[in-house]
Amino acid sequence: MPDAFNYGNRLIEHCLRPLLELESSEYQVNAYQPLSREQIDEVNSCDYVVWPGCTLIQRKEHPAMEQLQYATPPSFCFGGAFFTRLPLAHPQYCRRLERPVGARDSFTHSRLRLYGIESTFIGCPTAFAGSATEWKRPGDGPVVFCFGRKDIDAQLKVFDQIRQELPTRVVIQEEKQRRYCPPGTDILEYDDIDKVIEAYATASVVVTGRLHAALPAAVSGTPVVFSQRVHDSRIRLLKDIGLKIHDPYSADILPLVRGILRGQVTLPGDVFGKVSALKERYLAFITDFRQRVSRLQPKPARRRVV
Repeated sequence: MPDAFNYGNRLIEHCLRPLLELESSEYQVNAYQPLSREQIDEVNSCDYVVWPGCTLIQRKEHPAMEQLQYATPPSFCFGGAFFTRLPLAHPQYCRRLERPVGARDSFTHSRLRLYGIESTFIGCPTAFAGSATEWKRPGDGPVVFCFGRKDIDAQLKVFDQIRQELPTRVVIQEEKQRRYCPPGTDILEYDDIDKVIEAYATASVVVTGRLHAALPAAVSGTPVVFSQRVHDSRIRLLKDIGLKIHDPYSADILPLVRGILRGQVTLPGDVFGKVSALKERYLAFITDFRQRVSRLQPKPARRRVV
């Protein structure tokens, strides 16, 4: 997703590619743009199609994916997710995906199974951004903020206070968030995703309302304060691994960040065991994928992956 305005999607793809070890010959499409007839023909000339997780199985979110439901090659989904939007659409179209469908969170997994669609709860490839087995003690790194979608005024209150006390950094996950940063703010751009992962890994604490800031930070052992008020099932994965979801308007947020920085707060240690179990499922899912594609009859002279 090179044109993704939600940079978390870029992080997903960045972490997934090394795991899949895709062939060098591939054809890419932009999930955010409708496909032309020529592009659809190219897709159908491929040996198989890869859906790189994200909310690609949520109806009416990605124009290209609406069309790719009808692609003729087998399609594999690596950690796809729904999110709550009433009325919830019947996921009948997921029957066109190779099964079991790789579900990113327990909500998506349960919803697929509710409609008789075989699913495996495998988590998100961004869990492979780190390999920590315990929370690290806060070091000399800055406090890193990555703002959530909603309730920005509550998040900015914490941000404005912390940046007066300590070195802070902001990772922009959507372009519109740039306007929340006053002149002189240390902003990390998404030009180099490895540097974004490093920023989460070397922070003293990450304060965020975004899944794809909280997860790579946690798997690096960096303490995370996650807050969100929106009823959005995409964050179910954080609950699945045992991270607490805070109300951004809670008066406890600022004391919690300060307490973590002082080493006075104990975070749940079972997070790492749960993440490790999900990683094992993810790798088993990939092993099964490789076995399946190895049995496919390649299309003459046009071995491609989308």
